[in-house]
Amino acid sequence: MKFLRNLVVPAVSAAALSVGLFGCGGGHDDNTVPTAQVRTFNAFVPPAGASSTINVSANGSVITGANGVDYGAFANNGTFVTVPAGTFNATATGPGLATPIAFSTPPVLSPNTSYTLVTAGQATQTGALAPQFILVPNFTPGQMTIPSGSAAIRVINVSANPNPVGVFDTVGGVPSTALSPSFSNVPFGFSTVNNSFVNVPAAQLTNLGIIDTTNPAATMSLAATSNLNTFGFQPGNAYTIFLTGQQGSLSQPFSATVVPF
Repeated sequence: MKFLRNLVVPAVSAAALSVGLFGCGGGHDDNTVPTAQVRTFNAFVPPAGASSTINVSANGSVITGANGVDYGAFANNGTFVTVPAGTFNATATGPGLATPIAFSTPPVLSPNTSYTLVTAGQATQTGALAPQFILVPNFTPGQMTIPSGSAAIRVINVSANPNPVGVFDTVGGVPSTALSPSFSNVPFGFSTVNNSFVNVPAAQLTNLGIIDTTNPAATMSLAATSNLNTFGFQPGNAYTIFLTGQQGSLSQPFSATVVPF
């Protein structure tokens, strides 16, 4: 099983992101088509015993590579794929999906902008945890001012945990206080309001734990592949903490993984 240990996207500053990502994303002039950048992350929980591999196509082109993307992994080792800007018609298929995942209303990608496309939810579920796409705009240069010594952090919960979760500082492994008030009760899904970036002193980004809001006195067990407390946060950069999987599962264990942007 491929997990996020294979992710190769480097941590870069907002300025470097502007040059390195958006500079090659293919803006437009009279002779080119406007483009955007998309990376795909598989957080979908399939039926027990079913393959977790998913293939995603967008606007008629496969964007997850020849072998698809396994649970808990980014397609193409985290490399962004260039796609046309405008209406984004994406579909996800795989052995664990009874029917393809698709947007009920396809979103519109802005030119020269990067996104993370998440396949989320759980097989046979309806409502909030139904199989679905979640499109997350990535951090953009100039989006916010990051003070010296701090990093911009957001938390996105796409786990199958039945309750909201929180990211807490810990003392001796015991949760103490939420890393930020907005990280104390994070429901499933994504919205620009609930999952906005927050400036956090980089020195504070150690000894973190995840709690279930119904049991805030204990941290949740994390997959061995989680990089929550081994990731090298750098001041001046932006990061997303994705929460995935479910407690007690061997094939899709609960995890908290940090990625740039």
